[in-house]
Amino acid sequence: MVQRKFLREFMTRLDLVEEHDDCDAGVEYGFEPSSLSPEEQHALTGEPSLIAADAEGDELVGVEEVW
Repeated sequence: MVQRKFLREFMTRLDLVEEHDDCDAGVEYGFEPSSLSPEEQHALTGEPSLIAADAEGDELVGVEEVW
């Protein structure tokens, strides 16, 4: 029963975020991300990552677009 309530609330929040550009569930629930990886921090800013450097840093690798 609790799982259904959770899923119902979760889906409602997803719908609100999808339908309203100004809806931010993270702010509404007081969510503060902590201990994020550099990739997660970059994703949080919303800027697209066009290229990524390999481990040695000599060559650039293109990011695969998924659709």
